[in-house]
Amino acid sequence: MSWRTNERSAATPPRSLAAVRARLRTRWAVLLTIGTCLVVAWPATAGAQDQPQTVQVPPRIVAVDARANTNATVIIRSAQEITNPQVVVNKTPVDVTSVKKAIDTGTKVNTILIIDNSEDSGTFAFKEIKSAAVAFLNSLQPGVSVGVVSLGGTAQIQYNLGKNAAIAAQIVTDLKPVGATEVWSGFTLAADMLASESTAVNNVIALVASQDSGANASVTSALSRSLSNRVAVNVIALRSGRVSETQVGQLSQLAQETGGLMQATTQPGLLPPLFTAASNAVHGLYAVGVIGDPLATGGNLQMLVNGQTLEVGFIAGSVTRGANLTPFKESKPVLPFLQTSNGKLLALVMMFAAVALGVWAIGTSMVRENTGLHSALAEASSPPPRTNSIRPACRCARRRRSRCMPSSSWSASSARPYSPAVRYRF
Repeated sequence: MSWRTNERSAATPPRSLAAVRARLRTRWAVLLTIGTCLVVAWPATAGAQDQPQTVQVPPRIVAVDARANTNATVIIRSAQEITNPQVVVNKTPVDVTSVKKAIDTGTKVNTILIIDNSEDSGTFAFKEIKSAAVAFLNSLQPGVSVGVVSLGGTAQIQYNLGKNAAIAAQIVTDLKPVGATEVWSGFTLAADMLASESTAVNNVIALVASQDSGANASVTSALSRSLSNRVAVNVIALRSGRVSETQVGQLSQLAQETGGLMQATTQPGLLPPLFTAASNAVHGLYAVGVIGDPLATGGNLQMLVNGQTLEVGFIAGSVTRGANLTPFKESKPVLPFLQTSNGKLLALVMMFAAVALGVWAIGTSMVRENTGLHSALAEASSPPPRTNSIRPACRCARRRRSRCMPSSSWSASSARPYSPAVRYRF
C-alpha cells in the first residue's frame, strides 16, 4: 500500500551566471593542462634538435694587395665559387685577369684557434668544442699556418704558428678542463702572435663558452691589438647560464669591427655547422687579380660578386686589410660654382674689393684720429670765454644815485645779468 504524502523534494535553486562561467573556466584550464602535457611528452623526431643547419655567410673583401702599382690582388671570402666578377676603381672599370683559390696563388693565410678549456666549458660543451676544432684542423690544406691558444686558467699558447696541423689537432685532443677563463687575454695573445705577419691574411676563430674572470686584459685592449695587427676575429659563443649578455655584446663588437663573423647558440649540438661557417674564413678565400691605371692612386674599389656589390677602400703601394678597408668618403666642395673659371674670377674680384674696403676703413679711422687731435689742441690754446658778471638788483630807497649794496636777503635765484648800459631807477 502506498502512501501519498504532500512532502515534495526541495527544488534545486538555479545556478547563477557567474557560477556557470567559473565552471567553464575550470574545465578549459584542465583541458589546456592535459594538452600541454601531451605535447611535451610526445616523442620528438630523432635528431630534430641537433639537425645540421646551413649558415649563410655573405661574401666579403678581406684584403687588397696593391703593391704592384697598376696590378692588384683582391682577396674575397665567399661560401660560393666566384665567377665572372666585375671591378670598378674610383668609378673607372678595370680588367679582371684571374680568379683562383687564394692558397693556390701563394697568398699566406694564418689562423689562430682559441679554445675555451675552462672548468665552466668542461661541464657544458667542452666535448663539442674539441670535436669541432679537431675536425677543422684535419681539414686544412698543406701550407696553411695555424696556432692554438687555450683560455683555461691562464691564457697561453699551446701551439705556436706553424704548418703542422696534425700536431695542433693532437694538442687540442689532449686539452683538459682547468681553472677559470681569461677570454680577453686570449684574444690579445692571439693578435700578438700575428703581429709580424704584415702581408698575410690573418684570422682568429674563437670558441667561447664561459664568462671572463681575468684581470690582465679587457675588451678594449683585445680590440685595439686586433685592429692594429689587422686580424679578422670570428667568434662562436656558446651561451650557457654563466655567460652574461654584456660579454656576448662585447664579443659581437669585436667580430664586427675587425671584419669577422659572430655566431651564438645555446645548443652545443649546433656547433658543427656554426664552425663550418667560421672556417669559411680559411677555406672560402679567393684571389681576384685586376689590372688598370686607377689602381696606382688608391681609393675606392667596387666589385660585383655573385649578384652582390662589395665596396672597400685601399691604399696604393701596400696591403690593405681589416679596418683600413673602410671606403673613403668623397669630399664635395661647399660652393661648386667657385671651382669654375667664372667662380674663380668672381672670387678674385671679391678679394680685391675686400682689400680696398679694408684700406678705406683704416684711412678713415686715421683721419678721425687726426681731427680729434687738432680739436683738442685748439681748445687748449684758445683763451677761456668771458662771462658776464651778475649784479643784484638794488633795493635801496634812501638815496637814488648812491652805490647800492646787496641786501642780506639777496639770492642767486633773483639775480639778473648786469649791463653797464642799463641804469637803475628808483
